[in-house]
Amino acid sequence: MKAKCYCMTKVFAVCMLILVLVFAGCKKKASHSPDETDQSEQELEVIESANGPDYLEKVIKIWSQGNKNVAVDELLQINWQKKPYFSDESVFNLIEQEYVLLSSSEQADHMNTLTKGLKPLCFYVIELGREAANIGNIEKAKLYFQAVYNCGEFLTENPNGVKIIQLIGKALMKKSSQELNNLK
Repeated sequence: MKAKCYCMTKVFAVCMLILVLVFAGCKKKASHSPDETDQSEQELEVIESANGPDYLEKVIKIWSQGNKNVAVDELLQINWQKKPYFSDESVFNLIEQEYVLLSSSEQADHMNTLTKGLKPLCFYVIELGREAANIGNIEKAKLYFQAVYNCGEFLTENPNGVKIIQLIGKALMKKSSQELNNLK
């Protein structure tokens, strides 16, 4: 009886595995409609990873490496509705109580990420928005200002988050809101 039960368990497990693989394959095929333009799997992976773990941190790193235009383009690509999630050790995931427990050098590293990375990137994007508005490209200006606003809004979402991150987020929201209102 035990042998029969063990054999049935194996058969059940194999059947479940096959079903999972079949459904995964069907789901993958169903996601491509005939109306979509053909893209290589690699291009699709890049698009899907735009909101992967650490995406905003990667954008900040690109900025910090001096690739301003690439960083701006990547910031504009973030779909803030999907929320860029971060690794557990990310400063963006910390709550204030965790942050104060970090060593002073770890706190300084996180502050450098914000003050030498994110803040200048967002202020640069605001400046690009102003330049676009000055030449009459209002839609592009709105795109720049809205990206900064969305970033600021994201930084303020966690009421228990690190206070300096919340303050930076509020400042970004305020500045970009002023710029958006100036367009009207």
